[in-house]
Amino acid sequence: MPSASRATASVAAVVGLVLALGACAPHQRGPTASPAPPTATLSSVPAEVETCAPERLARCIPGLADFDEKLFDGVDVYTTEPDFAAVPPSAARDSAPDACKNLPRLVAADGPEVDVEYRPATDDKGQPLGGRFPASGGQYVHFRLLVVTDPDHLTTAMDEWARHCPTWAIAHVVDQDGVKIWEVAESAEKLSQYQSGDVAHQWPFVTHLAATVLPNGVMAQAWYRTNDPSEESRNSVLSQLVRAAGTTRPPSTFPPNLADWSRARISTLLPPLSTSTSIFAGSGYDSVESGAPGSETWTLCPADATVLPTPPYDRLASWQDFDQSKWDKDGKPSRPIVMIKRPRVGVDYVAELRREIARCTAHLTDKPAVCADRDNSQSLQVDSAVAEGEDTVRLTHRWMRDVDFRGHGRCIEGVEAMRVTQVRGLVVISASTGGETMPLDVLDALQAETVRAVKAA
Repeated sequence: MPSASRATASVAAVVGLVLALGACAPHQRGPTASPAPPTATLSSVPAEVETCAPERLARCIPGLADFDEKLFDGVDVYTTEPDFAAVPPSAARDSAPDACKNLPRLVAADGPEVDVEYRPATDDKGQPLGGRFPASGGQYVHFRLLVVTDPDHLTTAMDEWARHCPTWAIAHVVDQDGVKIWEVAESAEKLSQYQSGDVAHQWPFVTHLAATVLPNGVMAQAWYRTNDPSEESRNSVLSQLVRAAGTTRPPSTFPPNLADWSRARISTLLPPLSTSTSIFAGSGYDSVESGAPGSETWTLCPADATVLPTPPYDRLASWQDFDQSKWDKDGKPSRPIVMIKRPRVGVDYVAELRREIARCTAHLTDKPAVCADRDNSQSLQVDSAVAEGEDTVRLTHRWMRDVDFRGHGRCIEGVEAMRVTQVRGLVVISASTGGETMPLDVLDALQAETVRAVKAA
């Protein structure tokens, strides 16, 4: 299964966009000079507010601000995979029938479904946050949405699976307000030891599974493994997640000042989740690949690749579309990403970016020595635009750099494209993470959509 790190593609080449050169382009003189192009207006059609429904399962996925914000800092949505609900590898699993190598679906296998992973929240040092969830042992929490026709069939379906898969031991531990929780162990012995408090070695072999059915017939199913000896803790995590399905915390519950919003709340301003998208709102690591547009190590035109810049902003939240069928053509990745940052005190990032553009324009003829045998293909195309009434910089930069690879310098060529807007004390960045094929008007629409959400918050 792909992970968030694998979902982030490396920078490759982008072609196909011809932008009018802005103030940083060489100035033409004489009567043949072209008139300044009109300022582009970026806009996107406001999306209809869709509610959770069997035909819109992605709208049922809880966002990072819809439950305890210290539980998770990332969410990834995948296409359905057969082994998404696989139980831990063990001798018992290996000898089990195929239908017993995965947790039960509790509904018929031919209906629509969405598979989701939630990442445990961590601090800047990668340590888990929160008072309850850290004992998950670093396990992602798996979440699945399915369509069910008979809500009363859940318990019966679990009992049927247990009879068909006698190797596994099942304990029904919670049945409250429509939420059912079971413990699934690879043997009765493992389950008994775990329940008696022997969690040091038994916890990897016990999976906690919760399910509930929404009034519209959508079933939310969540599971994870934990060495937390507290029954209240592990049941609370699962209950929060499945109860949040199909609901959205109203904006009126958020502070009126965006400066007081948490990262999870800021993530609600990003484009919505859908299949093959992810949202990250953490501080433990950056979801943007190092050196890519919007990452903490990115500069438009680094004078010395060994000196990393001081980021002029703090990362808050990011959204990415990693649908390979949509963006990857001929093996060349081109996946859009949208980031929301908070500029450091006194920083006008758009103005700083324009100064960086001016500096880089003067060095487009410079070529790294390691690239001496190649033609100089570097270019920097820039213009100014307006996104939902806000000043926006658009750029496409084709570059050549000396990149260290296993101790040796290599000539690497690539292209990066960005749209940058500073609005209401936040910086919105839409960028392509490389590639030849993504229409860059996609970035325009994503930028306008996110800027509109920030202004409306």
